[in-house]
Amino acid sequence: MRQPALLDSGTWDTGKAGNLLAHLERELNDLPDEGRQSIPLRGGSRALPLAPGAWLIALGDGQRALLARSQILSSELQSATVTLAHTGAWQALAVTSAALREILPASCPARPRALGAVPRLGIGSRTTVLAWPSVFRVLGARRILANPIQNSVGRELLPLADLQRGLAEETFLPGLGLVSTGHTGSSVEGLWLEGVLGALLEEYQGPPFGADADHLPLHRPERMEQLLQSSRCYTFFTLDVGNLINWNDPGQARWRGVVPAVSETVASLKRYRPEDYDLEISIDESPPEVPGDLAATTGEQLGQLLTGLNREGIHPQYIAPHLGITKGQDLQGGPEMRARLRELLAVAEEAGIMLDVHSGDDLSRSSRQMLGSVSQGRIAFKIAPILQSLLAKAMVKAEDPAFLAWWKRTAVEAKRRGEHLPEGPIDPDHPTFRHWGFACFSHQPTRGVIYSIGDRTREVYDALVRQLLNDLIEDLQLAPGQPLQSQ
Repeated sequence: MRQPALLDSGTWDTGKAGNLLAHLERELNDLPDEGRQSIPLRGGSRALPLAPGAWLIALGDGQRALLARSQILSSELQSATVTLAHTGAWQALAVTSAALREILPASCPARPRALGAVPRLGIGSRTTVLAWPSVFRVLGARRILANPIQNSVGRELLPLADLQRGLAEETFLPGLGLVSTGHTGSSVEGLWLEGVLGALLEEYQGPPFGADADHLPLHRPERMEQLLQSSRCYTFFTLDVGNLINWNDPGQARWRGVVPAVSETVASLKRYRPEDYDLEISIDESPPEVPGDLAATTGEQLGQLLTGLNREGIHPQYIAPHLGITKGQDLQGGPEMRARLRELLAVAEEAGIMLDVHSGDDLSRSSRQMLGSVSQGRIAFKIAPILQSLLAKAMVKAEDPAFLAWWKRTAVEAKRRGEHLPEGPIDPDHPTFRHWGFACFSHQPTRGVIYSIGDRTREVYDALVRQLLNDLIEDLQLAPGQPLQSQ
């Protein structure tokens, strides 16, 4: 079964890929050095232009290969990448994140890049190749800036080496409890690669986009080097400092453990990511024993944090403030919340940064519209699990038999945690399924069945994802945008 976004390769059966390329040798040899649009090939394959002297070959069996003139490939890339075939002057290689980073021009619309402090959507990639076609079409049509490649590193994603060794610890997820790390079934490296390939296969020509290594756990310093190294292709880094905050202190001491940890992490990050990147500090998640009113960020506290970071030479583009709620709760859009948001937005604007609202899946349309109204569209907004919830709804609506495997596996996950999921009736909105259905994606047999959904399910899912994104754009008053810096 195919497991998208798991391997750091778009070529999982090199022998078969080599045979398919050999059958296409005459057509491949006729490809020009430079192309402007995709070219259909025999057997359902396609050639897509990447750069002068390089093409992406989308093979009919779903695999992808890099076709390039040998002279444009570095010796390091040739030695580190599997050679699939030689066809005349062309060399065919397996597609990896390193290969795409070397080959794709900086101006390629499908290459993630830093955008600066701009309004944008963060679109969690838990369903990867099932959602990306819809996501990239909406971003291209609406010209909205976004991070369409996004998941929590060390929580939803693990480095490929950890997944290969079967290393999956449990971690605390606010509003839910202990969950297995890597529960999306994707690797850090594989998610970036598959997201970029998704944009290339869609022939994306929309505005630039970013790739977010979300919720990097700064309270786990012994893990940070490996997590940063596996995330080096990403262009947006969200540093989660929630476990380092002194929540009981309302003053400057609140950030005593935060600033040194951020400074150390940024120094490490620069070794793995010397290119430009966007930086976010996430202070939106608090321990369950901390009351919401005590955890909520004030304008004064935000200013103190920024001052401390600036003294260390750290100038983040984004801050995700605590809004007094935890995952699963909605905002109360009364005068007090509006006043708090205006205060935070004023501090952010003066500092030249952008506020980022997390856990947007849990917010009602009225709350989203309140955020759009108060910020006038000058805000960032992240979603994640809702794309899995919409997939479940699409499968049930389309009567897709694959959903039964998902439901049964959820019952197993729930039972492990002392909860019960009835055999029927099947309801994607059942609270137990909503709580633990996401954990099934780390079970590869179930994940493989889910990714085998039929064409009718894909049509329904496409409509649901498009509707969600268009609603978010309207509610938040997001306008077509351009990055603040040219990468």
